[in-house]
Amino acid sequence: MSRILILEDDEMTMMLYKEILDEENHEIIGVSDAHGILNSLDKKPELILMDMNFPGMSCNELASKIKTENYLKNIPLIIVSGDENIQKFSDDLGARAFLKKPFSLDDFIDTVRRHLPKEH
Repeated sequence: MSRILILEDDEMTMMLYKEILDEENHEIIGVSDAHGILNSLDKKPELILMDMNFPGMSCNELASKIKTENYLKNIPLIIVSGDENIQKFSDDLGARAFLKKPFSLDDFIDTVRRHLPKEH
């Protein structure tokens, strides 16, 4: 079982991600606003799924925090968005992958599996 941090402000989308990842037997930490982010990072997730338009803290700020902290910098970051520039944005942030909305269930699961530590 892997611990996955989901940063998503849309309640329905968060519920969908949780349902899918629960089926995959992952522990989910869901955060819907900037206030809960730093505490959730202390729980040492093994993967972070982040909506590109997360309120209260820019994607740039959060990615910078993740990439500069020793205990966080090796955690795979996957950016999720419907934005046309998501690939460039993800590359600029140093994310391991991106998912452009809308995406298929298979693409979602495959992307998550591919970026979890190998023992999972």
